[in-house]
Amino acid sequence: MQMKLKKSLAILWTMSVITSSSVLAYAFPKGENDFEKITDTGVSLHISQKLNITQPSDNITTSASSYLITGTSNPNLPLYLNGTEVTKRGRFGSFAMTVNLAEGKNTITVTQGENSDRVYITRTNNPGYTSATAITNAFPIYDTFAHGGEEVTLKCVAPAGSRVYADFMGKRFELKQNVPSASKGIAANFSIKIIIPKVSEFTEPVKITYTLNNDGNTSVYESEGTFFAAPQNEKVLIQATEVATPVYTDKNGSYIKTIVTRSTVDKVIEQDDGMYKLAMGGWVSSRHVKPLLGNYSHINTVTDISRDFDYLGESYLLKGNSYPPYEFINENEYLKVILYNTKNVPEISVQDSEIFSDSQVSYDGVNTTITFYKKNSKSLWGYGIEYKEGKTVIYCKKPPVLSSNPQKPLEGIVVTLDPGHGGKDPGALGTAQLTGSNEKDFTLATSMAVKNRLEDLGAQVIMTRTDDSHVSFNERMDAAIKNRADFFISIHYNSGTPTASGSEVYYYYGPSAKFARSTAAAMTANTSKNNRGVFGKAFRVVLNPFCPSILTEVEFISNPVGYDDSLTKTNHYNVANAMADSIINLLTEYNS
Repeated sequence: MQMKLKKSLAILWTMSVITSSSVLAYAFPKGENDFEKITDTGVSLHISQKLNITQPSDNITTSASSYLITGTSNPNLPLYLNGTEVTKRGRFGSFAMTVNLAEGKNTITVTQGENSDRVYITRTNNPGYTSATAITNAFPIYDTFAHGGEEVTLKCVAPAGSRVYADFMGKRFELKQNVPSASKGIAANFSIKIIIPKVSEFTEPVKITYTLNNDGNTSVYESEGTFFAAPQNEKVLIQATEVATPVYTDKNGSYIKTIVTRSTVDKVIEQDDGMYKLAMGGWVSSRHVKPLLGNYSHINTVTDISRDFDYLGESYLLKGNSYPPYEFINENEYLKVILYNTKNVPEISVQDSEIFSDSQVSYDGVNTTITFYKKNSKSLWGYGIEYKEGKTVIYCKKPPVLSSNPQKPLEGIVVTLDPGHGGKDPGALGTAQLTGSNEKDFTLATSMAVKNRLEDLGAQVIMTRTDDSHVSFNERMDAAIKNRADFFISIHYNSGTPTASGSEVYYYYGPSAKFARSTAAAMTANTSKNNRGVFGKAFRVVLNPFCPSILTEVEFISNPVGYDDSLTKTNHYNVANAMADSIINLLTEYNS
């Protein structure tokens, strides 16, 4: 790459205030400005103003007919790409422009005065292939099993033209390259179908060893997951490992039948390519469960029931010998809880309940259905199931209310804030790519500003992270469930085309839809962002019925204007006010 560059300049932003009025009456006395207080997040966002092509970061070969060029520049000087002025730039100089590619070598040059940067993009007629030097995706990726006499496919990805062997149950098998004509060295699929030998007892779970012979070199790999064989007529149980484990209506995962929580147990009655069909009738992915070895039962026989009421909500505790799958049906008049593979549930008293007026228990010979009749359509805020010490706990949350203190309207309200991504997961890189802040930085800065605003209004805020650390999906959801949060908000920044702009809000459960709509409206009122809509989608972190849970995409950082604006304190301030407004407006409407 040839270039003449000015000295790199990294800048931190302190922007003027663009106020949004609707929340300010709650936030501070009239005339007082708390911009710096709210935007004092401790998170430094930056972008270089050095002239630099950030995408592609080096010379590349592609079969595409066009390519998106992104980069950074001095915002005070005109910018030209192959002689054409780039007019779509962010306030701090980031840019994005799609160029058409001719066959052969294309020269891409950006210039500002005497400074320039250049990359070469070669367009070929051949689709690009990924090269490989090692074995990856070796079966099984997750812990799994098969019964004796069943067929199993040993498979992996390895360099085409190599020889691959699997050592399995005392034998060595040579895997065959699925596409024999694949060019040598590219990533190719290898596999072999084998019949599991019949066994009289469960074998020990083991990892499968794979050996790669490639260009005279030999290397050995192990599968990430373990495998065991089961006797032909022995049942195998699985246990959910995720806080939110989707159970699908079919093995293709076309539609979610229900979502169960960690520790849920059921019997496998069929399996197909990494999917298990359960006794309760749905299919679950092997990536979200683990097989159980030992003397377990999937039939839950209830021996006792108790209740635990507190100021936040009501728990109905069913003591039994298993943790059954379940399904909720939430309507205006009732909450129906289907406990699969469950029997002997007695009638449940709702005496002294602030949420329910009556209940009914029915049993169809296999499953038990508990119907809780609501006192009114607004008496139930959230619900869910937890497993504790041999008990299935049905938790029902009472609606939160605004405080009577006009300066602290959110006193008593608990909010879990989830800055998306973090640590090894940067999220979207934006137009500056690795030369500037990326999504994980934006989400943390914005979330900390939201935290400051909500705490200023009296709320208790639970953060899933306060620094650049990796947080699992389970940890993110646990932060809301264990703290009995009233709201869960996951903050993200979007990526798409260089012209896409605006905010989006996502939810899954019906009761979260009102919160999503309230947030979308508040974002429009408090910011200049385009409202792109409210959408129902099964993002992992919003699969939480314990409280209204949403994921907000604040802005597209693939757009240079959106990227640069997202760096400013004004952006975080306005979003913080929007999130506060969304909660206050929803609770005002809900309790009216």
